[in-house]
Amino acid sequence: MVEANSRDVRAHDSLAKAYRRKGELKKAIAEYERITKLKPDDAKTFENLGDVYKEQGDFGKAATAYEQAVNLAPDKDNLHVKLGDCYQEQGMQDDAITEYDISKIRLIADIEGGSIDPSVYNQLARFYIKKKIKTKEAISLAQQAAELGADEFMLWDMLGQAYWSDGQKEKAQEQWAKTGFVRDTNWLVLGPFDNTGGVGFSEAYPPEEKIDLRATYKGQLSWTPAKDDFTDAYINFYEIFDGNQWQVAYAHARVILTEEHEVQLGVGSDDDVKVWLNGEEVLSNNIARSVGIDQDIVFIILKSGANEILVKVCNRTGDWGFYLRITDMEENPHDDLQFVPASDMLAGE
Repeated sequence: MVEANSRDVRAHDSLAKAYRRKGELKKAIAEYERITKLKPDDAKTFENLGDVYKEQGDFGKAATAYEQAVNLAPDKDNLHVKLGDCYQEQGMQDDAITEYDISKIRLIADIEGGSIDPSVYNQLARFYIKKKIKTKEAISLAQQAAELGADEFMLWDMLGQAYWSDGQKEKAQEQWAKTGFVRDTNWLVLGPFDNTGGVGFSEAYPPEEKIDLRATYKGQLSWTPAKDDFTDAYINFYEIFDGNQWQVAYAHARVILTEEHEVQLGVGSDDDVKVWLNGEEVLSNNIARSVGIDQDIVFIILKSGANEILVKVCNRTGDWGFYLRITDMEENPHDDLQFVPASDMLAGE
């Protein structure tokens, strides 16, 4: 098709996409470069070219392509973010911040105009935290959000993240203690296992029979600390396990109490979820959904001493992960809960 009509933009674009899917990035770049000559006013082509250079690890050339895209479509916020990311990769922090702020100009304008919507402050704080910039400003924004939102525990969570990003770990822990979330630092994860056609929900994989933190499954799977790109209460299996579709993963946490308590367990998941407490199943929900907070609530009794929590989440397509929090019966955090760090569990402590 391309040989028959070398000026056929759609043919070059289809070929570029095919090369990219096959991982032949140099050939994809060559096709996108040809399109920029044929159609020099198309911002999308320069964006695609930047994306491929970024995949290749050439952030300088990616930035040049994104700069062209920004010049052609200055109102597209995502282009400024992509350009900012490339600047940041090259150590050009001030230029990166400029682009990031342009991408959030509407949020900034709302804040400067005296918005009383806590989500506006929260969104900008989250963005700064994720991009690892303006940590002091992120704290200020998160504080304002928490003040405007009063008792909304997700705002305390964000304030904790802001403190954490600034290295103020004690203040972060103070805020997180108000939320009841079991955080990523307290979870071990294992997977993925098969969920083709939804078979994983009813299939009892080895962790359901016995939690053995020393074991290896399928020759390569073992328990590891939960780590994704953001320090929050969401356990992001999609990132941890590279976006696998139709898969199953497990998470394990240990909580210690000095005396027995009846508590409320709030779980949110994407998609299907099961939860066990000390080997007994306490929640089972076979459902396709996007994650939310406290989508399922069950009342459980935590015994004095160590309590073992096992979570199973089955992914269908798209995002994949869960939230879990433990509160008293009035949804207030419990003072008598000690979560064991994931690293200590692996060390056998």
